[in-house]
Amino acid sequence: MAIYIIVLIFEIIFGLLLSVNKKENSKKIFIIITFVILTIVAGIRTKDVGTDTEQYYRAYKRIGTYTSINSAFNERYEKGFVILCYGLNKISSDPQILIFITSAFINFCVLRFIYRNSNNLVYSVYLYITLNFYFSYMNIMRQAVAIGFLLLAFENLKSKKYVKYFLEILVAMSFHGSAILGILYLFASRFKYKKKYNKFLLPLFIIVFIMGRKILVLIAKFSPRILEYMGGMYDVSNYFGSLVMAMIPIIMLYFGNDVLKNKEISGMDFFRKIIIINIIFAVLSIRVGIFYRFIAYFSIFQIIWIPNMLKAMKKNRNEFKIVFATGFFMYWLLLMIYRPEWYGVVPYKIMNL
Repeated sequence: MAIYIIVLIFEIIFGLLLSVNKKENSKKIFIIITFVILTIVAGIRTKDVGTDTEQYYRAYKRIGTYTSINSAFNERYEKGFVILCYGLNKISSDPQILIFITSAFINFCVLRFIYRNSNNLVYSVYLYITLNFYFSYMNIMRQAVAIGFLLLAFENLKSKKYVKYFLEILVAMSFHGSAILGILYLFASRFKYKKKYNKFLLPLFIIVFIMGRKILVLIAKFSPRILEYMGGMYDVSNYFGSLVMAMIPIIMLYFGNDVLKNKEISGMDFFRKIIIINIIFAVLSIRVGIFYRFIAYFSIFQIIWIPNMLKAMKKNRNEFKIVFATGFFMYWLLLMIYRPEWYGVVPYKIMNL
């Protein structure tokens, strides 16, 4: 765990010394250096770091044994992932190349997302680490790559380049079918959120919690893939883990709504709607675990919502930054110590050189 603390401390000190949030050149330098560090740490990890890494390690080796790409498509994974593994096997049969390439792509997409949307790059990177997105992505490799493509698609959505936006969603789905949820970004961009809706949020979350099981049954009627999970390990309640995942965005949403109640800030309306969707899936996952798999497409937007919301504050901004940063660090530290099985990234191990 020491390696992660070192990275976190370096990121903070380096960002402050560069005065990152004041100088454009410093922003680029900070993002590039952060990308290199985060990619190396994630890329040279062994198959034992990340609960699902070994699964992909073995899959890479299996796919490398197929004599044709058509034969490789017999694997249960989506075609985009199979094509990636098959192609990389032409370069090296060592699965470490898959770990490194996917780590580089994921961190590139996230840091590009931060660079283009955050008002405080250092704080956003800090949240990327302490809210465990960085560690989760060492685990959910295929879905993390899909999330990366959706973050690229988001930039095209902002520019109203809808053809590119939909094409990138299709590419994301070729790594993880659930990436179709990226369509909800379009809904969030088109739907106008009004202040009067705030009073309906708590009743909405309560109704979603009560109806969780029925919502799953309804979705399963239209999705054979979801139907496969019915009655399995993901078709159970997860009150502790999902409650924790829901409480942070709920607190940040209501705090942000209070900060922004008399302000109109460009882009924040979209992020608010994405955070609401995030909470809905988090609440659903309390009742039925499978919904937990969908949270990741929306929760990543917290690393933009929180610093941008803090930036909008006129009073006690620095005090709240410190309070939130301390709280998020303690949250991360406690999970690493008492729930290491959630992400499987401790102890950290480096590949054999």
